[in-house]
Amino acid sequence: MDYKKGILSGIVATIVMLVLGFVFSMIYPAYNEWYMTAFASMNMTMMFVSTILFGLFMGIIYSIVGKSIPGKGYRKGFNYGLMVWLLAGIMWPIMAIGWAPMSVTIFDLITSLIMYGLTGIALVTVYDKLK
Repeated sequence: MDYKKGILSGIVATIVMLVLGFVFSMIYPAYNEWYMTAFASMNMTMMFVSTILFGLFMGIIYSIVGKSIPGKGYRKGFNYGLMVWLLAGIMWPIMAIGWAPMSVTIFDLITSLIMYGLTGIALVTVYDKLK
């Protein structure tokens, strides 16, 4: 367990998630419009801070469980991202399936899989490169 490497790779994970979140919001603007209407009290600062915390959390957790994740290199990173998606990424769309539009739910499922997969790849790559 190397928490320093976990935190540094978590910062990279945060940056990847922020960039991908921005790109996905540009691809499907109705997604953001629905969220801003449904959660009017949630502001962008809260979402930014939660993304930072989640990225750091991913890095720290990887420093603890990284040796038990199967694969090497990019595959190991995608496996980690897939694990995060199975634990966290599908939870929200499944909970929102009854009151969110189906297009938002499907977009959320697909983009979160892509986001966590790419974030896992970046995180593991950086983690393995750090000394």
